[in-house]
Amino acid sequence: SLGNMNWSLDLGAPMASLPVAIYQYAGSAYDDWTQLAWTGALLITTGVLLLNVLVRVWSHRTGAGE
Repeated sequence: SLGNMNWSLDLGAPMASLPVAIYQYAGSAYDDWTQLAWTGALLITTGVLLLNVLVRVWSHRTGAGE
């Protein structure tokens, strides 16, 4: 990701990523940027939790856990 703050479709160029944005915004002196960092952290946490629950439900239905 290399910390680019702009959107890029070129796979060879640096591109923006949420973890880097969270890191940069969390250290900011601006309250709205800090709030954006917390929102980004909540999005990542919710996404990982949702993915975990979906995989557990899917594996339980297919019998992969037995």
